[in-house]
Amino acid sequence: MPAVASFRARASAPAPEMPSFSSGASPQKQQHNARRKQLIRQQRKSLPIASVEKRLVDEVRKNDTLIVVGETGSGKTTQLPQFLYDGGFCQDGKVIGITQPRRVAAVTVAKRVAEECNDQLGRKVGYSIRFDDSTSNATRIKYMTDGLLLREALLDPLLSKYSVIVVDEAHERTVHTDVLLGLLKKVQHSRCLHANKNGKISDRPDHSQSSTLKACQGIKIAPLKLIIMSASLDAKCFSDYFGGAKAVHIQGRQYPVDTLYTYQPESDYLDATLVTIFQIHLEEGPGDILAFLTGQEEIESLERLIQERARQLPADSSKIWITPIYSSLPSEQQMNAFKPAPSGARKR
Repeated sequence: MPAVASFRARASAPAPEMPSFSSGASPQKQQHNARRKQLIRQQRKSLPIASVEKRLVDEVRKNDTLIVVGETGSGKTTQLPQFLYDGGFCQDGKVIGITQPRRVAAVTVAKRVAEECNDQLGRKVGYSIRFDDSTSNATRIKYMTDGLLLREALLDPLLSKYSVIVVDEAHERTVHTDVLLGLLKKVQHSRCLHANKNGKISDRPDHSQSSTLKACQGIKIAPLKLIIMSASLDAKCFSDYFGGAKAVHIQGRQYPVDTLYTYQPESDYLDATLVTIFQIHLEEGPGDILAFLTGQEEIESLERLIQERARQLPADSSKIWITPIYSSLPSEQQMNAFKPAPSGARKR
């Protein structure tokens, strides 16, 4: 049966607003922004990864390849790039690149990190996905899909503008992610091979070099730092592939998780999911419900079933707000899943 999780809402707060950069902001707006910044600082300090910031930065300095293992909610996706930026890994205009297997993750995480940096999206922090680029020459922390980085490597085989590449969600082992890891291993080798003792791409004649590589001659370059992030405790396969790369484990998560199982296997897991959703909706307190299914067809089928069942709910019960999300759904509609539910409704 697909996993069905109920997440208790901490508060019915509105969606976070981006800080105002206008010098003419009203006193109320300035107070709101100040409170928001203080709340963000407190949230960042409470993340499990905050306690190992110095160790992580030191390990990246000492190791060209590092594996970071941490549970979902430990803060590794949003915080590690900021640690590296503060640690000086963006000197000489270099960029920290973070890959995500999904477009919606690249967009939403970039927006969150930009807010944490108290900056507008597209300046210090940006994202780049197919048909949508929110970066500039000032961008130093760049979130993108793994497929987009693969395309960048076709134009720049050394990925010369990047000082660090972070491959997030590596445990999912998608085709793009696995191909990207193989490519990045070669890029690391090539950058060491083609850099001379002054840290620049060698201008020695080499007829085997590509025209793109020759165009990069004389550019200052350093070994590519590669960080592989995984929520799975089994980091051995990644470590072995990268010659015994060191692994750092981040302990803890921000919220408790209880795992409950059905007493017997369900012959119709879609119907069982429907029953479970309404059981949670009618019997549990405030919070949203997230159901994982196998693909678009099942998601749309369950959406129709929920709509039909919701019409039979008592008039005084809270409403259900359905927000499907799958890869072929337009990005604007995918973003609905991250909006708070309307007053008096539960998001599913």
